[in-house]
Amino acid sequence: MNTTLSDPMRGTGRIALVVESDSGTLETCRAALEGIGFKVTAVDSGVAAVSAARVTKPHIVLFDLELRDVSGNDLLNWLQSNPALRHSPMIAISALADASAAAIGDRLDGVLRKPVSSARLIDAVQKALQARSHHAGWEDIE
Repeated sequence: MNTTLSDPMRGTGRIALVVESDSGTLETCRAALEGIGFKVTAVDSGVAAVSAARVTKPHIVLFDLELRDVSGNDLLNWLQSNPALRHSPMIAISALADASAAAIGDRLDGVLRKPVSSARLIDAVQKALQARSHHAGWEDIE
């Protein structure tokens, strides 16, 4: 995979919010995203995600569909109602990705099935950010 500096996902100042209740998956996401230059905010609940999103205004959000406190649909509604996140891609993570994402699939920029690998995560993030970068008016980092 090509992750040169001209990729929209590269560069300083990019923030990712990872909302994941499984510590192993959360650490895989954190390591992969930090490895490509993201600052990562990681939380393990939907309520914490909404609070973190207000403060950090992430460039991308990856979230578990099966959180202990809210449904994936509710979390997605809350995040997408935040005007600061209107251009931020949303990628769901789930052990039951096909079934759980069906109801909200058209509002997602990707779905990752557990177990998540670094390579699949980076590929999904790259595709989501490239698709959104032109629409959001982001400039490539030279």
